[in-house]
Amino acid sequence: MTSHEDRRSAPRIQLTPKVSGGLSYFPISVVDLSVTGARLQHEPALMYAPGKRFVLEFTCDAQQFRITCEVARSRMDVSPATRKLVYTTGVRFVDVDQLTLARLWAVVAFRGGCDMVTQAASATGFPIPSH
Repeated sequence: MTSHEDRRSAPRIQLTPKVSGGLSYFPISVVDLSVTGARLQHEPALMYAPGKRFVLEFTCDAQQFRITCEVARSRMDVSPATRKLVYTTGVRFVDVDQLTLARLWAVVAFRGGCDMVTQAASATGFPIPSH
């Protein structure tokens, strides 16, 4: 059986520390990031319907992002650090323009290393410059 991680189209990087942001003005923390989506944490439950679009806003590595996304899944967890109930939500980016995609690609590549450059480029069709 294939794990959920194996089915992802793009590698994700863990953001340490978490990055604060908003999901259509709803306060969230970005836990991990890829060029195709992100994993978020938040304390109150998020009310969403399948197909509903949100705007994810955050700043990472001095770059401000504002990306349209859809909720793929959401579940209740217990935070290991605080022992509080938190919600973990996976979002899928939609209608991402080429400039934003290139900036996401740069963050993932910078934080994830050389192997992630190839994987991230492959997942998005972004061309890898040749030497």
